[in-house]
Amino acid sequence: AWIRAENAAVEMARTSGKPIIIDFFTDECIPCKELEHFTFSDPKVQELAQSFVPARIDLTLRGYTPADQKQEIERVQKKYGVFGVPRVMFLNAAGEVIDPKLILTGFEGPEKFSARMEAALAQL
Repeated sequence: AWIRAENAAVEMARTSGKPIIIDFFTDECIPCKELEHFTFSDPKVQELAQSFVPARIDLTLRGYTPADQKQEIERVQKKYGVFGVPRVMFLNAAGEVIDPKLILTGFEGPEKFSARMEAALAQL
């Protein structure tokens, strides 16, 4: 179950001591949909995900998005340097990026992605 708000994920990580996996996506992003359907659904990825606080941040800007939500999207994009999607990052329990080399920008299959998750966990 993905948490849909960045601040809620960071708070949960602080209280649980777990790191965060944060997936930035848009509705129109084909590689984002591929990650969702082929990578995030993989049993090994799901098993490893239990060691993280899972967050998915929708960066889709629609004409009907309220101004305060647009401001929140822009704040999160600026905070994490997200200028394109997909972008998957691993943060420690304090909400800091674990290793910039582990940031995913594009589609990746479950085998490589689970290795990326394991590498993030190993750096804690």
